[in-house]
Amino acid sequence: NVLDIGCGEGLLYERLRPMGIKRYVGVDLAPAALEIANVDPAIAILRAGDMHTFTPEKGETFSAIVFNEVLHFAEDPIAIIARYIPFLDANGVMAISMYSPKRPDSGANRLIARLWEATDGPEWQVLDDYRLTSDRKSVTWRLRLVKPVR
Repeated sequence: NVLDIGCGEGLLYERLRPMGIKRYVGVDLAPAALEIANVDPAIAILRAGDMHTFTPEKGETFSAIVFNEVLHFAEDPIAIIARYIPFLDANGVMAISMYSPKRPDSGANRLIARLWEATDGPEWQVLDDYRLTSDRKSVTWRLRLVKPVR
C-alpha cells in the first residue's frame, strides 16, 4: 500500500504497477494533473488535496509514503513528514526525494540538509541514502528512505 504525496500524473503508479503493487493512493493539489493519470481503479485512487491538510480514510494506513519533489512546497517540510507518521503501517517507511542543484548553497540543498538532519535524530531509522545523477542532463537527486522509531 503506497501513499504518493504530490503524485502529479501518477508516474510512480505506472512504475509500481508492473511490480505488483496492491494499493496506490495518489494525492495532488492539481486536479488537472490527476485527470491525465491513467490508473486502474481496482488498485489506485487519486485524490485532489493539499499535503498540509490531506487525511486518509478512517483506518487507512500505508506500507510506504512517498514525497517525491514536493516538500519544497511545504510551509514546514519537517512538520509535514511528522504529520504523516500516524498514516504508516507498523513497519511502514517514508521515501523522500529532492532535486539537488549543483550549487551547494542553493535553497534546495539547504532544505535537503535540514530534512536529513531532522531524520538523523533518534526518532528515525535511516534505511538508506541515495544520490541519483543523470550524466546526460547533469542533474542530481537526493533520496532518503526512513522509518520512524516507535
